[in-house]
Amino acid sequence: VTHMDGATALKFVRSRHAEGEQGSDFARSARQQQVMKALRAHILAPDFLRDTARVEGLYRLVDEMVVRNVSNQQASVLMRDIVLGGDFKQESKALPDEMFEVPSAYVYGKYVLIPKDGSGDAIRKTVRDYLHISLN
Repeated sequence: VTHMDGATALKFVRSRHAEGEQGSDFARSARQQQVMKALRAHILAPDFLRDTARVEGLYRLVDEMVVRNVSNQQASVLMRDIVLGGDFKQESKALPDEMFEVPSAYVYGKYVLIPKDGSGDAIRKTVRDYLHISLN
Protein backbone atom coordinates (compact mmCIF):
# COMPACT_ATOMS: atom_id res chain seq x y z
CA VAL A 1 0.00 0.00 0.00
CA THR A 2 1.33 3.40 -0.99
CA HIS A 3 -0.10 6.55 0.54
CA MET A 4 -0.05 9.65 -1.68
CA ASP A 5 -1.08 13.23 -1.27
CA GLY A 6 -3.30 14.76 -3.96
CA ALA A 7 -0.48 16.21 -6.06
CA THR A 8 1.40 12.91 -6.11
CA ALA A 9 -1.74 10.93 -6.95
CA LEU A 10 -2.46 13.31 -9.82
CA LYS A 11 1.06 12.85 -11.22
CA PHE A 12 0.70 9.07 -10.82
CA VAL A 13 -2.56 8.84 -12.78
CA ARG A 14 -1.58 11.33 -15.50
CA SER A 15 1.88 9.96 -16.21
CA ARG A 16 2.41 9.27 -19.92
CA HIS A 17 6.17 9.09 -20.12
CA ALA A 18 6.98 5.84 -18.32
CA GLU A 19 9.12 3.21 -19.97
CA GLY A 20 7.49 0.26 -21.76
CA GLU A 21 4.02 -0.95 -20.87
CA GLN A 22 3.56 1.58 -18.04
CA GLY A 23 3.69 4.42 -20.57
CA SER A 24 0.60 3.24 -22.44
CA ASP A 25 -2.90 4.68 -22.25
CA PHE A 26 -4.04 1.28 -20.97
CA ALA A 27 -1.65 1.50 -18.02
CA ARG A 28 -2.72 5.10 -17.35
CA SER A 29 -6.36 4.02 -17.32
CA ALA A 30 -5.54 1.21 -14.89
CA ARG A 31 -3.72 3.67 -12.60
CA GLN A 32 -6.73 6.00 -12.66
CA GLN A 33 -9.01 3.12 -11.66
CA GLN A 34 -6.63 2.13 -8.84
CA VAL A 35 -6.71 5.63 -7.38
CA MET A 36 -10.51 5.94 -7.68
CA LYS A 37 -11.00 2.58 -5.91
CA ALA A 38 -8.59 3.60 -3.14
CA LEU A 39 -10.33 6.96 -2.75
CA ARG A 40 -13.74 5.29 -2.55
CA ALA A 41 -12.46 2.81 0.08
CA HIS A 42 -10.98 5.68 2.11
CA ILE A 43 -14.20 7.70 2.02
CA LEU A 44 -16.37 4.71 2.96
CA ALA A 45 -14.11 3.67 5.84
CA PRO A 46 -15.88 3.91 9.24
CA ASP A 47 -13.23 6.26 10.65
CA PHE A 48 -13.83 8.74 7.84
CA LEU A 49 -17.63 8.49 8.00
CA ARG A 50 -17.63 9.09 11.77
CA ASP A 51 -15.56 12.27 11.39
CA THR A 52 -18.24 14.90 10.79
CA ALA A 53 -15.73 17.66 9.97
CA ARG A 54 -14.07 15.55 7.27
CA VAL A 55 -17.42 14.52 5.76
CA GLU A 56 -18.59 18.15 5.74
CA GLY A 57 -15.29 19.25 4.18
CA LEU A 58 -15.63 16.64 1.45
CA TYR A 59 -19.22 17.71 0.85
CA ARG A 60 -18.22 21.38 0.49
CA LEU A 61 -15.39 20.47 -1.89
CA VAL A 62 -17.62 18.32 -4.10
CA ASP A 63 -20.43 20.88 -3.95
CA GLU A 64 -18.06 23.57 -5.29
CA MET A 65 -16.65 21.37 -8.04
CA VAL A 66 -19.72 19.57 -9.38
CA VAL A 67 -22.53 21.20 -11.31
CA ARG A 68 -25.78 19.33 -10.74
CA ASN A 69 -29.48 19.81 -11.27
CA VAL A 70 -30.70 18.20 -8.05
CA SER A 71 -31.22 19.90 -4.72
CA ASN A 72 -28.97 19.29 -1.72
CA GLN A 73 -31.78 17.27 -0.14
CA GLN A 74 -32.16 15.08 -3.22
CA ALA A 75 -28.40 14.59 -3.45
CA SER A 76 -28.16 13.58 0.23
CA VAL A 77 -30.99 11.04 -0.18
CA LEU A 78 -29.28 9.61 -3.26
CA MET A 79 -25.92 9.36 -1.47
CA ARG A 80 -27.55 7.76 1.57
CA ASP A 81 -29.15 5.14 -0.67
CA ILE A 82 -25.88 4.47 -2.47
CA VAL A 83 -23.73 4.27 0.65
CA LEU A 84 -26.16 2.50 2.97
CA GLY A 85 -28.26 0.61 0.43
CA GLY A 86 -26.01 -2.41 0.52
CA ASP A 87 -26.80 -3.44 -3.04
CA PHE A 88 -24.65 -0.80 -4.72
CA LYS A 89 -22.28 -2.46 -7.13
CA GLN A 90 -19.51 -0.61 -8.88
CA GLU A 91 -17.86 -2.17 -11.88
CA SER A 92 -14.96 -0.97 -13.92
CA LYS A 93 -14.09 -2.51 -17.24
CA ALA A 94 -11.41 -1.76 -19.75
CA LEU A 95 -11.02 -2.93 -23.29
CA PRO A 96 -8.19 -5.46 -23.43
CA ASP A 97 -5.10 -4.11 -25.13
CA GLU A 98 -4.94 -7.33 -27.19
CA MET A 99 -7.83 -5.90 -29.25
CA PHE A 100 -5.62 -3.13 -30.62
CA GLU A 101 -2.52 -2.66 -32.68
CA VAL A 102 -0.31 0.16 -31.54
CA PRO A 103 1.24 1.83 -34.57
CA SER A 104 4.98 2.32 -34.52
CA ALA A 105 4.54 5.96 -35.59
CA TYR A 106 2.03 8.73 -35.14
CA VAL A 107 -0.85 8.79 -37.61
CA TYR A 108 -1.67 12.32 -38.80
CA GLY A 109 0.33 13.64 -35.89
CA LYS A 110 -1.75 11.70 -33.34
CA TYR A 111 -1.12 8.57 -31.32
CA VAL A 112 -3.95 6.20 -32.23
CA LEU A 113 -4.99 2.64 -31.53
CA ILE A 114 -6.06 0.56 -34.50
CA PRO A 115 -8.54 -2.32 -34.02
CA LYS A 116 -6.79 -5.62 -34.75
CA ASP A 117 -9.85 -6.91 -36.62
CA GLY A 118 -9.64 -3.90 -38.96
CA SER A 119 -13.30 -2.95 -38.53
CA GLY A 120 -13.86 -2.40 -34.83
CA ASP A 121 -16.64 -5.03 -34.75
CA ALA A 122 -14.93 -6.95 -31.94
CA ILE A 123 -14.64 -3.76 -29.90
CA ARG A 124 -18.32 -2.89 -30.41
CA LYS A 125 -19.33 -6.43 -29.40
CA THR A 126 -17.18 -6.27 -26.27
CA VAL A 127 -18.69 -2.92 -25.26
CA ARG A 128 -22.22 -4.25 -25.83
CA ASP A 129 -21.37 -7.31 -23.72
CA TYR A 130 -19.92 -5.11 -20.94
CA LEU A 131 -23.05 -2.97 -20.92
CA HIS A 132 -25.39 -5.97 -21.26
CA ILE A 133 -26.91 -4.54 -24.44
CA SER A 134 -28.74 -6.91 -26.73
CA LEU A 135 -29.33 -6.13 -30.39
CA ASN A 136 -32.40 -8.37 -30.70
